[in-house]
Amino acid sequence: MQVTVKDISSVKKILSVEIPQEEVSKELTKAYKAFKSEAKIKGFRKGKAPKALIKKLYEKNVKGEAVTALTGNTFQKALEETGFTILGEPSITPGEIEEEKPYNYEVAVEIEPKIEDIDFSGLKIKKNLYTVSEEEITAQLEALKQSAAEYEPVKERPAQNEDYISIDYKAYKDGKKFDEIGDVENFKVKIGDAKIFPEFSQNIIGMNIGEEKNISVAIPENDMNKKLAGNTFDFKVTLKEIRKQILPELDDKFAKKYGEDSTLETLTNRITENLKQGYEKRAHQELIEQIFQSIIEKTEFEVPEVLIKHEQKIIVADALKTFQHYNTSLESLGLKEEEFAEKYRVLAKMQAKRYLILKHLIKQEKLELTDNAIEEAYKENAQSIGMPVEEVKKYYESNKDNLKYLENALLEKQIIDLIISKSEIEEITPEKEESNVGEPTS
Repeated sequence: MQVTVKDISSVKKILSVEIPQEEVSKELTKAYKAFKSEAKIKGFRKGKAPKALIKKLYEKNVKGEAVTALTGNTFQKALEETGFTILGEPSITPGEIEEEKPYNYEVAVEIEPKIEDIDFSGLKIKKNLYTVSEEEITAQLEALKQSAAEYEPVKERPAQNEDYISIDYKAYKDGKKFDEIGDVENFKVKIGDAKIFPEFSQNIIGMNIGEEKNISVAIPENDMNKKLAGNTFDFKVTLKEIRKQILPELDDKFAKKYGEDSTLETLTNRITENLKQGYEKRAHQELIEQIFQSIIEKTEFEVPEVLIKHEQKIIVADALKTFQHYNTSLESLGLKEEEFAEKYRVLAKMQAKRYLILKHLIKQEKLELTDNAIEEAYKENAQSIGMPVEEVKKYYESNKDNLKYLENALLEKQIIDLIISKSEIEEITPEKEESNVGEPTS
């Protein structure tokens, strides 16, 4: 067998494989025998038809079987000769097979790029020293109050602003039902909430339970849903329920909802500590982003297309999950998956480059995991999800892919910690930004 390599680029190669005529003849003979033994041909007992007839009737199938066998027998050996570790699936272009000639085929592959050793010592990075403000603590307490609120039915008055209501509605456009919106029952929303258009909210104010009303809404031209944008719809609305929100008092009794021994003071302290930890994680992540920005800028190599496409798939999958959570879709935004993936190609390429740099640095620094490091990871995971350590250990040891993922994450943490320890870090006070309260901290 002879293997030659054509360089398309630093990461794209075409392997030309030539298999000697003797092996070709051997595989064709084997394939003919297999077809002969199984072929049912009128006028001949099974397995007794002459080769010439088998060739005439099944030549294409026989050659196909022989090509498959020859490729399967030689492809891995050809790779070993080149020393390549390929990424993704190879693309095989078969040649014409003839009994009296060598057989040739080509394989297009992508391989990892060669990356020169990276000097990461003395990187200049900045660490933001975030502080927790009273406004943030108050906002978190308010969020906890909102999550603990009760909703009291209201029957004696019409709906008013900030009531929590349940409605049925049907949508019409130009007098015809609009299936894109459909018929909706028991839709729950707060009057004045950003989830619904202002004119919708304003027209519900003053309605009584059981009352029906026609409400016309003009959808803005810049609405995210391209099928709705710029159109006017008529909604036939029935108000089914009105509730008002009753917020609890912020006191020790309220605090006990988040722990039997909690007081308002201990709850506030816990919120403060959680916010501090959140800021520490944020500052640490910012250091990591600066590190990679710096290393990527000074490290040139070609990124294999297969890795870019892999990252694009991850980005699209994450986006689809997010859209599903908010009851929307790419189609409603006027996008196809392929278009969305291409829109984020630059990000996907950067993520693939980051992966390759991490992998190279781990190898460059000869980092290895100790059994103790893995055991500590088991303990941390067990504590975070509230499971016994032995159960967590059993889960990973019975699932090699997940164990490999954990090991890679630990090695990546090691190299990042090493880079940070060798960097020049300037601590700075960030500019005050508007409070952006997320999920309640408890």
